[in-house]
Amino acid sequence: QPPVSSKVARQELQKLMDNGMEFVVQELVEKGTFFPFVAMLGHDNEVRLIGTPAALRENNASANTAVDALVKKVRQLAKEKRIRAAAFFMDYVANRTDTGFSQPGIRVELNHIHPDALSVFVPYTITDDKKLRVLTPQYKPGKNVVFLSP
Repeated sequence: QPPVSSKVARQELQKLMDNGMEFVVQELVEKGTFFPFVAMLGHDNEVRLIGTPAALRENNASANTAVDALVKKVRQLAKEKRIRAAAFFMDYVANRTDTGFSQPGIRVELNHIHPDALSVFVPYTITDDKKLRVLTPQYKPGKNVVFLSP
């Protein structure tokens, strides 16, 4: 049993969401997109961000390649027991089932040492006056790719 309650895990995942969203707003408004990155929570309760490696950004690597590199790095940190939680942020376009239209959003994969994992889609629009308008997030069960069972 991991040494954390589900309530504490949810609070820690929310902290990662808040920090990551704060980080992404400026780049998303200025450039209309962002490279994948991860927000991690260490055992010291500090949030640290890791971006897509420079070599991948410079070569315009696919988002999947960037995320794979981030997952590999974060898995290593988890294996070394240096982190408790991780949130992977990706620019994403979803096809809405209700309208049939595409909707830009921020996809966040939340992993925690506690076995719950969440996948969040945060739809957004960028207003004419260059402000990010976040719409109602959609939550569903996720896959824990960081804290793998031994």
